[in-house]
Amino acid sequence: AASSTASSASSQASLAAQSATTTQANTQAPANATAAESTQTIGDYTYSLDTANGTATVTGRANANVTDINIGASVTYNGQTFKVTAINNGAFATLNNLGNVNVADTVTTIGENAFAYSQFTGNITIENAIDVGSAAFASVKAVSVTLNGTANIGTKTFAYANLSGGITIADAKTIGAEAFTQVTASSLTINGPADISDLAFAYNNISGNVTITDAAKIGKTAFASLKAKALTINGQTDIGEGAFQYAEITGSVNIVGAKTIGDSAFQFAKVTDAINVPDNVALGEKAFYQVYAASLSL
Repeated sequence: AASSTASSASSQASLAAQSATTTQANTQAPANATAAESTQTIGDYTYSLDTANGTATVTGRANANVTDINIGASVTYNGQTFKVTAINNGAFATLNNLGNVNVADTVTTIGENAFAYSQFTGNITIENAIDVGSAAFASVKAVSVTLNGTANIGTKTFAYANLSGGITIADAKTIGAEAFTQVTASSLTINGPADISDLAFAYNNISGNVTITDAAKIGKTAFASLKAKALTINGQTDIGEGAFQYAEITGSVNIVGAKTIGDSAFQFAKVTDAINVPDNVALGEKAFYQVYAASLSL
């Protein structure tokens, strides 16, 4: 944890520099713009319009007075309707005093650093995006985050986010390395067959419960040094090496139906109440080595 704190400042500084560069380079027009594309202001936002394919990419905010970022499914320009399919790199980075973010389910791609370092007084809701880019929401402040049907959540997508409410992730396919590392929130709920990558939720401070249901895999050190009230893992998942090592749980840990619990998975964890583990699970070496708990039921 000490090394994490030491590396946090340099990691966030690196993200900040990357965000500033990305914002300057990409809010005017996408780097891969072609002759068939033009950047236009339509309503409160700027868009790169692909007239050949009838698609639009959001490139930024045209109206500085807009606080709620509501990205609709389509826009019309010169009599042509364009389907909104993407938000460009850095489009809404480093903005303050924003309200809510709502993104239509036509948007399949959210670029790198798209909202990084922005501050929201409301909620962030994303529906059915295919790819959310690296550091897209890094270091944001908001109330809650809801990702429904987001297939691929990139590296450090929400790293260092500070949320007063909860995180809900439904039906993700992959949650990238360090995607939510060092996040503060009131609860964390993951539903669906996600492949949770290494360090994805490491060093999280969750004031309430963490519930993981039907994840395909929980990667190496995915929740290392987690702090939470209670932890529940449901479904036939594989819990990786060191996945919850050094975790501090003030309530109980309930594991229901896991296939495997890897080497050192809960090593040095501290659990105020009981740890309950199914009797047919395959245990790795030192899976519960030097765990401090009221009781351990295997």
